[in-house]
Amino acid sequence: LPLRAIDGPLMHYTAIYGTFVLEGIIIVLLFVPRLRHFGIVAGIAFHMLLALSSYAMYVSFTTLAIALHALFLSEASAGRIWRSTAMRMVVERSRNPAYIALALVLISAAALAAIMREYSITTMLGMLMVVPFCALVIRYGGLVDGGSDRKRPNAAHAIGGIVAVLFFANCFMPYLGLKSAQTVNMFANLRLEAGVSNHLLFPQGPGPFTYLDEVAIIESASADSLAAGLKRQGLHMVFYDLLAEYRRHPEMMVTFTLGDQRFVDATASDFAREINQVLMPEWINKWFHFQPVSLAQPETCNV
Repeated sequence: LPLRAIDGPLMHYTAIYGTFVLEGIIIVLLFVPRLRHFGIVAGIAFHMLLALSSYAMYVSFTTLAIALHALFLSEASAGRIWRSTAMRMVVERSRNPAYIALALVLISAAALAAIMREYSITTMLGMLMVVPFCALVIRYGGLVDGGSDRKRPNAAHAIGGIVAVLFFANCFMPYLGLKSAQTVNMFANLRLEAGVSNHLLFPQGPGPFTYLDEVAIIESASADSLAAGLKRQGLHMVFYDLLAEYRRHPEMMVTFTLGDQRFVDATASDFAREINQVLMPEWINKWFHFQPVSLAQPETCNV
């Protein structure tokens, strides 16, 4: 609860297509200076809604979204919020032991709910702090008298541009045949492994890189290994990812098929040359992750 009460096919389709519509509206609002404060609040509210799920603790991602939307506030708007009567009241009461105790109780209750996997309750407790902030943004976050805020320094534009380019480059990596995890595809059930693409706009297999082409079909593995856990779920591994796992756990034994070759109880020593020649340094691999591979067509959504 509360989303379980409206769970059903109609709500599922509404959520899917409603996401496209709402996210599009939010983007437009953020790009129009006069409406930007509405876009900030709409973006925060939308991601708070996403966190009202007990499937996983999405409120941590929502917290990031709140911080990123708050960055759209101009310096002048942020100053007006900070100087507002309501914010001064918050600052004054934050020094009061009674309010400090109340805040600690609220934070402890949210933490306890998270530990108990009651993530919707965690989010609703967080709303007690977020909703007042949104009210301040609506009240004081807009432009005054149709004027515009002073021009930002070149350093701000440079930093923003670099971060934006890196973000979108990271998101596009699966379509280049590079890493497929941590690329903000969320619940898309994207399938680009083994030369297949289920993407609506990019129907061809990824390239020019070939990391996603080779998929190890796991048959069995050491009991406590990542490969064994994936096998139990009916999932497989990109071969590069399997090599990385071999480097971390040389004693691991895996039986798998790679193309037309079958390897029985293979260990790291059987792929010493590939590990040395193919794998990048470990500090790069920390950012070079791959999703477990489902070969089902179409892949079943487990969310």
